[in-house]
Parts: sequence; structure tokens; C-alpha cells
Amino acid sequence: MTAKKVYKGTLKNISKSGKIYYVDATIAPILDKEGNILEYLAIRYNVTDHIQAINYAYTDNLTGIANRNKFEEVIAYEFKQVKRYNYPLSLAILDIDHFKTFNDNFGHLIGDEVLVALAQSVKRYVRETDLFARWGGEEFVILLKNTDVERSVKVLEKFRVLIENIEHERAGSITASFGLTQYKEGDTLDSILQRADDALYQAKDAGRNCIRSII
Repeated sequence: MTAKKVYKGTLKNISKSGKIYYVDATIAPILDKEGNILEYLAIRYNVTDHIQAINYAYTDNLTGIANRNKFEEVIAYEFKQVKRYNYPLSLAILDIDHFKTFNDNFGHLIGDEVLVALAQSVKRYVRETDLFARWGGEEFVILLKNTDVERSVKVLEKFRVLIENIEHERAGSITASFGLTQYKEGDTLDSILQRADDALYQAKDAGRNCIRSII
């Protein structure tokens, strides 16, 4: 605002009661004849409901991470960027090993707790440039921007070890298998997902709790 320019944007606020709300704000400086700032004029509209609706549409209700809708929107955008700027883009599918056993032995509530524990643990270490989303059931997807398969394996190995060290108080230890691939010219969402899924099955055939890639 010291540059004497009009500001327009969405602001996050906290009310006196501690609730978070959002406003679209336009803030303009009022100047005197010499160009000095006398005061500011602010026009604000509460857009909390709109922001929450967007978040709801793009957030998985159980785990709190991005959902399939968000993933499909982001990867469609990244496909366009890759074609334009020619940087590497990798995709991994993560599947919790023997997840059905958790549900069968301990019930679906414990299964849900396992999903949340994994999602929140991995989320904390995902790079800001990447996307971690729940694809469905016990499957998650990780989109690694500007990262080829070789570098992606190193990133995923950190996640694999992280998950391996999760200890649920009732379900016990958790492991996951990873299928990895990289975008190549002519790919569609279906084709890149299919390669990642094929790589995932290779990881399961190799004994699970490991990473396999197909380019």
C-alpha cells in the first residue's frame, strides 16, 4: 500500500470468536493534492461460503487432503504446461498394503484411521510444487512436477520409509507399495494412470512395500 496502488485480493481473517472467514477486498489510498496518503478506502465482501464450497469440492472428506476432482484438474493443467515448457512430470500411485486386512480384523473405523494417519503423515512432507491426493479407497496419487523418474524414486523412497514407521495403536505397522511413471508425448490421463497402475502391480508382485517404475 505504500506504493499508492489499489490492492485487490482475497484475505483470510479470524473473528473475535476464533472462526476463520474470507473477504474479497479492494483497498485504495486517498491522496491529497501533493500525492500524500491521507487515508484508505476499503470495500470488502464476505466470500466465506464461496471459498468453503470450493474447498469442499476439492477436498477428501475423510483425510483432509486433495481429492480426485482436484487431481484431475491439476494434472490436466500440468499436461498443457509440460507440452509448452517441456519439463519432466512424474506420477505415482500409492496403495496401502493388505488394507482389506485392517478392515476385516479391526473394522472400517480403524481402516479409516489408518487412511488418515498415512495421509496426514505424507502430506507434511510433500513439496509445495507437488500434489498429493486421495484417488479412492486405499489408493493415493502423487504428482511430481519438474521431476523425472530417477529423482522421483528418491522422493518416494522417503515416503515409503515414513509410512513404514507409522505405528497405529490397534492396527500396528503400515506399509505401502508405489507404482511410478513419467509423462511422455501423447499421454492422456488414462494412459499415464495405466502405466502407473501397471508399475504398482509390479511392486505388489515383488513383495509389496517397494517402488517400481515403468517409463
